[in-house]
Amino acid sequence: MGLPSLSTVFSLVSSLLFVILHFSLNVASDSTGEAHALLRWKASLQNHNTSLLPSWTLYLVNSTNNSAHHKTKSSLCLWSGISCNHAGSVIGVNLTSLSLRGTLDEFSFSLFPQLSYLNLSTNELFGTIPPQISNLSKLKHLDLSTNKFSGNIPPEIGQLHSLSGLDLSENKLNGYIPHSIGNLSNLEVLYLYQNNLSGSIPIKIGKLMSLTDLWLSYNWFIGSIPPSIGSLSNLEVLYLNNNNLSGSIPKEIGKLMSLIDLVLSYNQFTGSIPHSICNLSNLSILYLHRNNLCGSIPPEIEKLTSVTDLGLSYNWFTGSIPTSIGSMSNLKVLYLNNNNLSGSIPKETGKLMSLITLELSHNQFTGSIPPSIGSLSNLEVLYLNNNTLPGSIPKEIGKLMSLTNLWLNNNWFVGLIPPSIGSLSNLEVLYLNNNNLSGSIPKEIGKLMSLIDLDLSYNQFTGYIPHSICNLSNLSILYLHRNNLCGSIPPEIEKLTSVTDLGLSYNWFTSFIPSSIGSMSNLKVLYLNNNNLSSSIPKETGKLMSLITLELSHNQFTGSIPPSIGSLSNLEVLYLNNNTLSGSIPKEIGKLMSLTNLWLNNNWFVGSIPPSIGSLSNLEVLYLNNNNLSGSIPKEIGKLMSLTELVLSYNQFTGSIPPSTGSLSNLTTLFLQQNNLSGSVPSSLRRLSKLQFLSIGFNNLYDSFPPIFENFTKLIYLILHHNNFIGYLPHDICQSGSLRYLIITDNHFFGLIPKSLKNCTSLVRVRLDGNQFTGNIFEDFGIYPKLNFINISHNKFYGQISSNWGKCPQLRDLRMNGNDISGTIPLEIGNATNLGSIDLSFNHLVGEIPKEIGQLTSLIELILNGNKLSIEGPIAVEAAVPKFKNDCHDVLCLTYDLKAEEETKSSKKTINIAVSGAAGMICNHLLFKCLWFCGLPNVLWGGVGGEGAVFPQRTERSVHVFTPPQTQPLTSYPQNIRNLDNQQEASESYAVGEFPTLRMRGIIVVLAEMLSAIDLTTAEALMLGFGDPIVISTKNGLGMTELYEALHPYLRF
Repeated sequence: MGLPSLSTVFSLVSSLLFVILHFSLNVASDSTGEAHALLRWKASLQNHNTSLLPSWTLYLVNSTNNSAHHKTKSSLCLWSGISCNHAGSVIGVNLTSLSLRGTLDEFSFSLFPQLSYLNLSTNELFGTIPPQISNLSKLKHLDLSTNKFSGNIPPEIGQLHSLSGLDLSENKLNGYIPHSIGNLSNLEVLYLYQNNLSGSIPIKIGKLMSLTDLWLSYNWFIGSIPPSIGSLSNLEVLYLNNNNLSGSIPKEIGKLMSLIDLVLSYNQFTGSIPHSICNLSNLSILYLHRNNLCGSIPPEIEKLTSVTDLGLSYNWFTGSIPTSIGSMSNLKVLYLNNNNLSGSIPKETGKLMSLITLELSHNQFTGSIPPSIGSLSNLEVLYLNNNTLPGSIPKEIGKLMSLTNLWLNNNWFVGLIPPSIGSLSNLEVLYLNNNNLSGSIPKEIGKLMSLIDLDLSYNQFTGYIPHSICNLSNLSILYLHRNNLCGSIPPEIEKLTSVTDLGLSYNWFTSFIPSSIGSMSNLKVLYLNNNNLSSSIPKETGKLMSLITLELSHNQFTGSIPPSIGSLSNLEVLYLNNNTLSGSIPKEIGKLMSLTNLWLNNNWFVGSIPPSIGSLSNLEVLYLNNNNLSGSIPKEIGKLMSLTELVLSYNQFTGSIPPSTGSLSNLTTLFLQQNNLSGSVPSSLRRLSKLQFLSIGFNNLYDSFPPIFENFTKLIYLILHHNNFIGYLPHDICQSGSLRYLIITDNHFFGLIPKSLKNCTSLVRVRLDGNQFTGNIFEDFGIYPKLNFINISHNKFYGQISSNWGKCPQLRDLRMNGNDISGTIPLEIGNATNLGSIDLSFNHLVGEIPKEIGQLTSLIELILNGNKLSIEGPIAVEAAVPKFKNDCHDVLCLTYDLKAEEETKSSKKTINIAVSGAAGMICNHLLFKCLWFCGLPNVLWGGVGGEGAVFPQRTERSVHVFTPPQTQPLTSYPQNIRNLDNQQEASESYAVGEFPTLRMRGIIVVLAEMLSAIDLTTAEALMLGFGDPIVISTKNGLGMTELYEALHPYLRF
């Protein structure tokens, strides 16, 4: 073959150069377009500047170099986060975690035909995902996670057929999953978790046959799991937790044989666990907790031998733990808590040698802890609390050498704490509280040097605090309260310098608080209340600069409050009430600027309230009642703008109510009763619009019915008794419908009963007696469904008694004596079956006493004298034969005999004092009435009707109707003794801390003839308690000791 001609060679070279040049021009043109597109998008970002993506720039063309296109191509592929193919086209964009802030609106997707990888995760991008994203036809991986994208997932995303990974998690996307997502046949990973997506999971999700990871958790999906999910044969991870999915778990889920993690927790699934789930032999994590699943745990669960984490807690599972669970040898975490599981804990649990966490709390397990549990050498957390486990704590618990958390609280464990517990050297938290454990606290507990929290409260431990406990240098919480521990608080407690919470209350500790307590510099909460601690409060308490709560109440502390207490700048709660502290309240109390609760009540404090108290701007509750404080109430009290409860009752304050009190706009409770206050009620109090409880009785206040009360629209308690108020009741006194207690006894009110009171269905206790009210009693009172006591005696009411009183189902005490009431006693009164006391005496009633009164099985007092009534024989009582004293169902039932020398005309001598709502028992000619002039509390009768009441001198099923031998109050008793009915009102607000739930329901029944046997002007009367009232409660037996001491001189065993 000959050599080619020159023209031929030239032609070939020209052609080759044209092809090369044309290719270079195309590449340069494509890359230049991509570069400009990226730069335009960068310029649209809100935080674009020279420091953001600094490598993203076009280089200038060098004048000596004509390869500008080549240089542009090279620089684009060198930009940070940009990857190119061999031809120089962009195939990857990875801009994760660069704090980019902006939208994708200016991103020209169509200019990146080769892009296969786009990662913009962990930025601050927002706006919607543009539908133009579908132009990225070769995209395999799209990650827009952890941004602020909103709006719907565009349906066009289903056109990205090459996509294998799609991550849109942790955004603000809403709407449904588009059905087009089922077209992504190559998709392996789909992350949509932590958005606001809603609707149901589309059935077409089952077409994603390549899927291995599906995360839809933390959204608002509803409906059931589509059965089509069972087609995802390659699925390894399925997270549907934290949605609102419901219905049963489909059995098709058991077809996912590749599944490793199955998390369906925090939904509303119902039904039982499908048995098919137990076929998932590769399953490692199974979380079904926080649903509404029920039924039993299937025994087939033993087949899940690969499972390491099993969470079935917070469901409604019943039955026992299957013994087959012992076959799950790889189990590390077992959560079965908060179900209704019962039976005993199977001994096979001890075979789970890999177990790290065992959570069985809040169930109904019975039986003892199996000793086999001691085999779990890897166990770190054991929660068995809140069950009904009995028996003793097994000594084998001491073998759990890896244990860090042991919670056995709220069970029925008895016996001792095993000394072997001292072997748990890694233990950090030990909760044994709320059991029936007894004996002494073992000294071995002092070996738990890693211990942080120790709670042994609410048990029956006795003996001393072991000194070894003071070696626990890491201890933060020490709760020993509500036991029977005794002795003194060890001085070595100063070594517990890490303790923040110390609770020793409700024990029998004696002696004093050791001054070394001042070394516990991290102490935030100190509970020493309800012990027998005495002496003075040490000044070293002022060194506890971290203290937030100091509770020393109900002890026998004496002396004054140390001024050093003013150093406790973080103190929020100070309870020193119910001690015998004396002296004045130190002015340093005003330095406690963080204080919210100050309780100094029931002590012997004297002097005035220091004006510095006005500095306590955060104070919400101030109780100074039941002391000997005097002087005027300081005007500075009006500076306590956060105050909600102000209780200054039972002191000797004089002067007027300071007008500054009206500045306490948050006040809900104001108790000033039992002082020597005088003057009128300041008009500034009208600003107390939140007031609910107001008691200013037993003072020397005078005024017309204060118009300010008309502003108190939220009043629940209004107690004004024993003052000199005068005038009409306001027409809207009960306009709010919340008034429950209205006590205005012994004032000078007059006029008609307002209509709002007639319709006030919220009333529980009403006392209008000792005033000058008038009006037709038939018309002025309504039906009161909650009323249990009403006294309208000694007024000027007239008319007939309404039958409506028989429609008051809770009424126990009805007193209308001393009025001008006429007509007959309505038959319907027999329908008020809870009535225990009726006093209609000294009116103008006529006719026969209705036999329907015999239906009042709780009746123990019927006073009808001073009328013109008639009766034929005893009234039949339709009650069962009364029970005897051994049926006093509550706190105390005692029987005593009167001393022989104190016997009266009565031939019988027994007195029964019962705290059960029963009236008690006394024999022969009895006056079933608590002596109103007695220094003991009056009775709010709790209903007798055969509970402890015996009437010897009458036929069965009958009750005497009689007139008391004395009809007028005694006038010879000492001037400092109040009318007992009034003392009841005082005692109703006596225990302010329990107000209004505590009721003076103590029961006293005394021989009527004892009236003539006692000279009330002598010391003999004082021995019986004619002085300060004794507070008695059927709820907890409060006051029974004082009652016994008052009666003891007249009683013998």
